[in-house]
Amino acid sequence: MKRVVMITLTLGCVLSSARFDWVLGQCDCTVGTISNMGNAGNAGLNPGAVGGGETIPGAILLKLKGEVHCVGCTLEELGLEATPGDFYQLSREGTHMVIKVTSAAPDIAWEMVEQHKLFLIPGEDATQLQRLLNEGKTGKHVELTGGVAPEVGVFIPITVKVK
Repeated sequence: MKRVVMITLTLGCVLSSARFDWVLGQCDCTVGTISNMGNAGNAGLNPGAVGGGETIPGAILLKLKGEVHCVGCTLEELGLEATPGDFYQLSREGTHMVIKVTSAAPDIAWEMVEQHKLFLIPGEDATQLQRLLNEGKTGKHVELTGGVAPEVGVFIPITVKVK
């Protein structure tokens, strides 16, 4: 049922050229077709190099806010694998970070993410992922905007703010 609602929502946004300014904050980006991940509106949702690369079908634009719970740890090590609650593990090539998600928009897109382990993939601007890995320290608040592919458990950061 969630899939049907999400497809309907996505199709409606694409057909009406709806703007997701409320998701991106101050960014004035128009989201084009979700399947065309390399276009300007979806910058960063294409994990390949600028102007090319393989797309991730089903990626959804999402904004997350949370707090870094620990760096270099996993849900298993924290004893949270069975009941993680609001805790999510972000991983990239052997580097792990657990964050407590405090808000996500749009809600319906976040509800589609059933896994609590997401693999980080650099988008067209790999510096955003590097910023998260370098500046994301325990206790820091993070605001991540990017593409999430619920089916494959992947998150592609487009913008990263660490406070």
